[in-house]
Amino acid sequence: MKKKIVGLLWVGLLTSCTTYLPGEAPEQFSLLAPQDGEVIEGVTDAEIPVLFSWEVASSADYYILTLQSTDATGQVLLDSVVEENSIRLDLPADTEMNWLVSAVNGLFKSNSLETYRLQIGEIITVDEVVEEPLEDESQNVAPTIVKTNPPNGEIISGNSDAYLKWDFFDEDGPSEVADLLQSLSFVVEIDTDESFSNPRVFNLDGKNDIWVATNPNTTYYWRVHVSDGTDETEDLTPFVFEIIPN
Repeated sequence: MKKKIVGLLWVGLLTSCTTYLPGEAPEQFSLLAPQDGEVIEGVTDAEIPVLFSWEVASSADYYILTLQSTDATGQVLLDSVVEENSIRLDLPADTEMNWLVSAVNGLFKSNSLETYRLQIGEIITVDEVVEEPLEDESQNVAPTIVKTNPPNGEIISGNSDAYLKWDFFDEDGPSEVADLLQSLSFVVEIDTDESFSNPRVFNLDGKNDIWVATNPNTTYYWRVHVSDGTDETEDLTPFVFEIIPN
């Protein structure tokens, strides 16, 4: 009986503490990739690498990527804690799942604005690979990028220049990060028009950041295309930021 009373007192103390903790939940944010309903085809591996990415949530200490079953139960298949706004996971072939992300700040949490569905295709058996033409067996995998700074929707105060930065990935590129960066070239476009009717264009080899001059009271849109010398990946999700005076 004494143990039960102590336990109840501890629960009551914990409840009272969490009721008055200061702070606020991170702002809600959007998922970026893979897109909703996207199908990722397997090749010859039982597990397929998938790059998940989402917008940066302001004031978030870390994120939780959640994979769920697509049936009515919504059973959680995986919860993975992530410090940045992207992660690469090896997922089993021939599976279907929903995915979403939570941003956590202390005891406060905000979910992504969307929950996306993802399908991993069936793997191709060894016999099927042998029947494929030689050029298909050695097909190059196109590189990808994830924009990291400034976060989408960022408001920048009192700065005439803006610092743009992005992460890069290439599944069949060099294993060392420095060597991989040197093997890639980037085209950065920035414009005050979201349709990029008259963009400023910067061609960068082996460099994944740049400072660009800006004007106050102006909204800018920017995107980054990447090439490994064989394939080019077009950036279809431009980011936006605004420059305001102090």
